[in-house]
Amino acid sequence: MAIYVDGDRAGSVKELETVGFSVTPGSHEIRAGLDWCRSRPIRVVVPIGAHVDLTLGFTGGPLLYLLLSLVMPRRALELRPEEPVAVF
Repeated sequence: MAIYVDGDRAGSVKELETVGFSVTPGSHEIRAGLDWCRSRPIRVVVPIGAHVDLTLGFTGGPLLYLLLSLVMPRRALELRPEEPVAVF
């Protein structure tokens, strides 16, 4: 799955894989994509000297993902923070 930071492709992540992407401190829009499916973008604020952990998965599990990938592909993936961070 591709990971986009502020509209630019930052890299990719495989199933059950943990990856890190370096970004400058401040506000960033993050989203993920797999084929024609997308996550809704989320905005996170990265403090100076800190990191933000996000989890990427299929919305509602495999069966709902399959349905959403056909009728609402921009909602088929879910990207969410792991710990409390400022999300807009």
